[in-house]
Amino acid sequence: MPLYYAIGLLFLFVILLIVEFFIPTAGMLGVAAAITAVMAIVIGFTHSTLAGGAITAFVLTATPVILITVIRIWPNTVFGKLILNRRPGQEHVHDERTTRSGRPLKELEGMLGVAKSDLLPAGLIEIAGHKMDAISTGTPIDAGTRVVVVNTNAGKIRVRIAMESEIQADADANQQVNLPDSLLSELPSAVDAASDQPTPTSSTSSPSNASSKSSKSSTSNKSSPDESPRPAQPNMLDSLDLDSLE
Repeated sequence: MPLYYAIGLLFLFVILLIVEFFIPTAGMLGVAAAITAVMAIVIGFTHSTLAGGAITAFVLTATPVILITVIRIWPNTVFGKLILNRRPGQEHVHDERTTRSGRPLKELEGMLGVAKSDLLPAGLIEIAGHKMDAISTGTPIDAGTRVVVVNTNAGKIRVRIAMESEIQADADANQQVNLPDSLLSELPSAVDAASDQPTPTSSTSSPSNASSKSSKSSTSNKSSPDESPRPAQPNMLDSLDLDSLE
């Protein structure tokens, strides 16, 4: 067979090997590329030993070069981004695990709960009003024992037996009285209303002023006679008969 058949098969080998990375064919194009390379080598050796050796050397050299180059370029292609679902060099961010109420599991670290079943080492605990599966980090834990959350890696809650100091600190924190949200919202408005009101002036006088006023009123009542007009007294001289005296 002419040698250019082998050269054509080599070009077909390179094309099939590159396309294999961009079109998902479950390796079918890769198998076809390998068959094409073998056929090119066979045709080369049928022509001459030198041609067969040259084609074999080309296949052995070109294959790793093509693979390394395509692997570096492939993540930046459309198909690579769709399959990887992230850009090259971008760190994969795991979805944050949450409880059924939507609270992140990370917030449960350091919180105290109660074992609802025996942890051998896995079991059921109740923490922050939620029942969830947990794993003991040490010895088995009996039901009803107070536990503390150590970590929540990979969505798994790991707990240990709580110490007395941790239980006491949690009890002291729960004893603190917190105002309801309604009172907290009304408190600023009440303070503003109280500050806006004017300061009332005292309507009562001091004791000294009151006593002086009472003494003045009493003396005025005693000294002032009855203001009603008195009847005029008759003059005694006018009533005497001067003629009778003579």
